[in-house]
Amino acid sequence: MITWRVRSDQLRLLLNGKRNTITRIDRRKVKTSSTMVLSCWGRKILVEVDKVDYKKYSEFDSKDAESEGFRTLSEFQEELARVYGRRVKEDTQFTVVTFHIRR
Repeated sequence: MITWRVRSDQLRLLLNGKRNTITRIDRRKVKTSSTMVLSCWGRKILVEVDKVDYKKYSEFDSKDAESEGFRTLSEFQEELARVYGRRVKEDTQFTVVTFHIRR
């Protein structure tokens, strides 16, 4: 089972239903219908993967930003640049996982 760490602010958005995707740099091996663990300071949430997309940084749009819990595309892109730094270029590949929390 894959485990990805999330920050506490991200966890709040997940639990409040304001976020249903998680994006990571590079192409990651994630299978649709698999179960993932999202972890934050010892708290673990099981999610079921609904969809996996691979996008370049330049292909993100406002819908992607909204599903990540951001108000605008520029906020989302700024966050990716802050987290991943110089590694982010226009052609940088990302894995975008859409999920729902398992109850």
